[in-house]
Amino acid sequence: MKKRIFLLTVFVLMLLTNMSYADTLLNWTDPTGYPTPLHYSGREYTRSHYTEYYLSEGAGYQFIGSDYSPVFEPPFDILGKSAGGYTAYEAKENCDDRLGSIFDSLGVIYDNGYWIVSPAYWNSQGWNEIFKPTTPDSNSECIFDVPVTTGIDTSGISKGLYTINNPKCFINGPGFEAGGYDGNTGYHWKASGQNAPIQLTKSYASGLFKQSTTTEAKIYFNYLYNIAVTRLDDNGNGNWTAYVFNYTPYNAKDVHLRAYIVQDGEYTLAAETTTDIGPYAVGDGSGGFLQPAYRPHFGEGVSSAQEGLTEMIKWNFNARAAAGSSSYKILVTADISLDQNGNPTGEPLKTDAAYGGHSYPSGYFAPNGKSEVAPDTQYVRSGLNVSDGLSDNYIFSDQKQPPSSTPASNDIPIPPKDLAVTDVSVTDEGNNVANVKSTFKSTFNVGGYANITLYEVNTDLNYPPTVIKSDNIFLPPNGTVVKDWGDIGMGEDSYKLIVSIDYDYNGSGDWKNDSNWYPEQFAGNDGKMYTEATYTNNKAEGSFKGQFIRPTYITNSEIQSAYYPPVKYTETPIYKTETEDVYGWKKVPYIKEQAVDKKPRIRLIQ
Repeated sequence: MKKRIFLLTVFVLMLLTNMSYADTLLNWTDPTGYPTPLHYSGREYTRSHYTEYYLSEGAGYQFIGSDYSPVFEPPFDILGKSAGGYTAYEAKENCDDRLGSIFDSLGVIYDNGYWIVSPAYWNSQGWNEIFKPTTPDSNSECIFDVPVTTGIDTSGISKGLYTINNPKCFINGPGFEAGGYDGNTGYHWKASGQNAPIQLTKSYASGLFKQSTTTEAKIYFNYLYNIAVTRLDDNGNGNWTAYVFNYTPYNAKDVHLRAYIVQDGEYTLAAETTTDIGPYAVGDGSGGFLQPAYRPHFGEGVSSAQEGLTEMIKWNFNARAAAGSSSYKILVTADISLDQNGNPTGEPLKTDAAYGGHSYPSGYFAPNGKSEVAPDTQYVRSGLNVSDGLSDNYIFSDQKQPPSSTPASNDIPIPPKDLAVTDVSVTDEGNNVANVKSTFKSTFNVGGYANITLYEVNTDLNYPPTVIKSDNIFLPPNGTVVKDWGDIGMGEDSYKLIVSIDYDYNGSGDWKNDSNWYPEQFAGNDGKMYTEATYTNNKAEGSFKGQFIRPTYITNSEIQSAYYPPVKYTETPIYKTETEDVYGWKKVPYIKEQAVDKKPRIRLIQ
């Protein structure tokens, strides 16, 4: 008996489901069931037309899926003949929404349950490149090529009840068929086949009377699955800065940056680091930037090249040939390793989702890596035998001369009874802030105190050195001291940061000339003052290159009105409890006129 009841219940549920589905096929769609996205304000839902979606990562378009996508049009132009319909991709609930996941990971704008994928809408906005959202390609199109046929046919329609403005719905997906009278003549008009629209509203179906076609769409997106080394700056004294750009809407993961010294036909690895690079920056559709859901992790010496954006990074490193050797070049690569003879091995570009929050499909971003297939042509270079996709992943410096036989101070052997600056490290912290560290060495057999100074020189404006910070430090016998000067605010120009020990600039003249610096004696811990063996190594320098900081734009979403009530003073009563032992009874005074909020509260506690 229980089994029969169960089967009967299942049958009833199936019957109700089929009736509900049939009801949607035999009735026009209510446009209020598809709320209009804010970006399409002033329009209303008309139908869902067949749409094919394509994606290119630089090697041609690939079909990624199709869907019946909602279309929104102005009420006064319901067929979209003048203004054109705006297509949206509707988020799917309780299913594997593969297309929605792809749009989410590309950073396509999401609005009120839809991804805004209309080429016509985005072409009407005129975004500048800085704040441009992820938009379809210009060759995307809404195509009026789905045939609509109209014929005289009175079957199933009653004169006076159904008209061309109030048509009867025979089919509303897949395809449609409508019927109604135009005067005394009855008509049926319809479109059929896979490409025909579904879920038409009555007003749109009415508008198709005696029309020859309705629409389908092909929408294309593209980006380069690519990173490029775009620039290499020589900061002097063997310090370099390389810039690397990420063209994908994903986080580039574990990008391996390497710097080689190319000299006499040999390639010697001089520096390397592994880093993430943030996604290509896209607009949020409101004048700001779409914020990635996941932030990149930078490697040693790596920082953002633009405040607030992570699509381009800069890598600061040290590399130079040995003193007295032959001329050389510096080669920087991204995901390319080389052997001693310069034979390259390309490495796959690993990526992971940055935008959105859906469960993503595999095959477009690639956590395990996939090959770069097309470069940014403006950065294509020659010199390495690599694939086209990697032809913008490296850059050579100009020919450089090595240090002379009198190299920089940190390469000179320090004589006995001497002080020296052996290293100056300048790290770009972003936002035109430099972190400076320096190393000092003493070869005196006695400990003592020395004055150290940090100078700033604006080399763009050719200003003389300016004291930024100074200190007095203790150096142990034959000891080394590392000084962290902390973060130093810089400007947008190029600078030298000079560190000296017991060696002071006289305030005038050419700072590069040692005659304009005067020495000091080393104050030994034994009470004696010592003159150093040489002062040629008492200063060293690092470099910093400032950058233009993009202004911060305030979007409408960041501005709102606020109400501040007038000042109001209130009195808060203060209650005081007094206790007194009473044996038997006691008369308590009571003043009737006393204010209520000052009335004593008396109670028997024993």
